Amino acid sequence: MTNIENLKKEVNDIKNSLNELKNNVSLSEVEKKKEAETLKVQAETTKQKIQDEIHSLETKTDDESKKKREEAETLLNSFGEIMNLYTSILNSTENEEERVDAEKGFFWKVGDWLWEQWNDVTSWEKWKEEPWKNILRVAWVWLTWYAIYRWVKSLWNRAFWNDEKEQGQKEEKSKEGESFWKKGWGKLLKWAWITTATWWWIYGISKLVSSNKENVEIDQEWWDTISDAMFQQLLYMEWDQDFVAKSHGKKFWENFVTGPYGMVYKHIDESGNLLENTVSFKEGERVSEDWAQKNARAYYNKRAKEWADLLRSKWYKYSQDMLDALVSASWGTKKSVDRLKSFVLSHWDDKDAIFDFMSKFATTAAWNWKTMPWLVIRRDFEANWFRWNKEPMSEYQRRYYA
Repeated sequence: MTNIENLKKEVNDIKNSLNELKNNVSLSEVEKKKEAETLKVQAETTKQKIQDEIHSLETKTDDESKKKREEAETLLNSFGEIMNLYTSILNSTENEEERVDAEKGFFWKVGDWLWEQWNDVTSWEKWKEEPWKNILRVAWVWLTWYAIYRWVKSLWNRAFWNDEKEQGQKEEKSKEGESFWKKGWGKLLKWAWITTATWWWIYGISKLVSSNKENVEIDQEWWDTISDAMFQQLLYMEWDQDFVAKSHGKKFWENFVTGPYGMVYKHIDESGNLLENTVSFKEGERVSEDWAQKNARAYYNKRAKEWADLLRSKWYKYSQDMLDALVSASWGTKKSVDRLKSFVLSHWDDKDAIFDFMSKFATTAAWNWKTMPWLVIRRDFEANWFRWNKEPMSEYQRRYYA
């Protein structure tokens, strides 16, 4: 079998698996969602293979290569159907969860909510993300359980004490001479403080013990460089200028010299080592294609590291696709990049809002404030990449100008 035929088989297998999963009524919603996520990862791997295949065929002009490239591009376009299947499975599981939740009675919902609060209190992730909220949850949990204790005790006394007045007198008598800290509210506050201090102590110890392990996990699971797939798209979008640095004052009102692939500065030296301080290009300066690509990658990796540090500082989880899209969307003025960072950091829990923002922001040129078609296309490409739809830039251009 040829490489294209193997890729076709992989795509069909994923589609069939998603269809079977969608129609499977024997699996729980949790299991369905888990299997859908696994298939999504497989699909992403296959999609990357197809994009690599297309890239390998771009420079070939024989009929057989052209045919293979067309087949690969058709195969790549079919991932819209795969994404729709994946989304429909997630939506169906969410709708089912909402239906089950709606059918629950009041006390079941209260119980679920109480259990959720307890899970948050005992979750290290929640202590990292919401330390102050968890402190309040600890105090609230104690207040709630203390109230329940008092209520149950009251019912017990009513059931087993025939003379409520006598019981009340005994309680009042036992409380005479007790300090504030031995009485109801004093006990409550004391135990709330003790519990809060204990949780902070446990959290601090766990942070100290697991810090080395956590750093290793971050290195393994959190990306901080641009992916090869996105890098190739960025090279495609930015002009190589025949690998000569030029100024573009007449066309774009730029008073500075721009190097190949839109690079304003040199980020590496002649040997490819990172420079401590960037250096401007000189008019007419010629560089090799290999050096130009290494210089561009060094720049994009710097931007990727900045985004990774920002997201990690908030303990936000992200994928390689999200990081790629944010790096690409940061190719603009400082003002537009700052707007993007501010919006993304304040709306991380609403990925749809980020998608909408990325698809519409910074579409006007800095030199004339007019909406530019190439910026509109680029924003659409980046927003969809953020949401895992990794169609090549050429497809967006083809559809826009069709």
